[in-house]
Amino acid sequence: MKYFGLLLFLFSFSVSANSAVTVEWGTDEWNGFTNQDGIGFYHDLMNQIFPSPKFNLEVSYFPWKRSIKHLSQADIDMTGGMPKSPDFYQSKKPVLSEKILLVSVNKLHVEDLEHKLGAYRAGYDDVIFYAALPDNVAGIEVKDVEQGLALLTQGKVDFYVDTEILISRVFGENISKGDMQTSEVGYFELYWSFAKNEKGKRLKYQFDNTLDQLNKSGMLRSLYDKYDIAMPF
Repeated sequence: MKYFGLLLFLFSFSVSANSAVTVEWGTDEWNGFTNQDGIGFYHDLMNQIFPSPKFNLEVSYFPWKRSIKHLSQADIDMTGGMPKSPDFYQSKKPVLSEKILLVSVNKLHVEDLEHKLGAYRAGYDDVIFYAALPDNVAGIEVKDVEQGLALLTQGKVDFYVDTEILISRVFGENISKGDMQTSEVGYFELYWSFAKNEKGKRLKYQFDNTLDQLNKSGMLRSLYDKYDIAMPF
């Protein structure tokens, strides 16, 4: 039965020279990951996992929460990365393991946040800000990490919360000069996520199998090293 299932899976993704499986990928724009010019870690990784001409990878950019909504409605085939969720098929292994950092002018800890105003990237209220901080902490949405830096520099917010890699890339100079301080407030793993339907299941298998092959060949390590990202496994 397992052998028959494997044959069925392989047959479902077998294509002729004139056909390809279209993969609709919906994502927000993250600098260094999903730049709209096609540059970034996620772009490189997806081109390895869903290569042309076997696959036709179509990328659409949405605000993060809209990407999740489209995926839940199966209007798109995949997005990523996300914390573990029963609402989607998700990759066997995480694509990122991330610390959640709080950055401020004067070092703050969670217990210092009463009567302080924080900021977070739009759509990250549940998965980052309130995943790491108490519900009674005040926070506002910003368009991107750069706007968070601007508001913090101008004194309009007291702190900004995001993943370590995005904070290091945008706030790095200010942190290295000692103008801003960071505190670790949480940690999570992010998994590539697929629509919960038959196509999503097949794409998940393609993702997991190819990721394992890339890992065994050493190509996956090279890709993480290219973008200075720590491998999560």
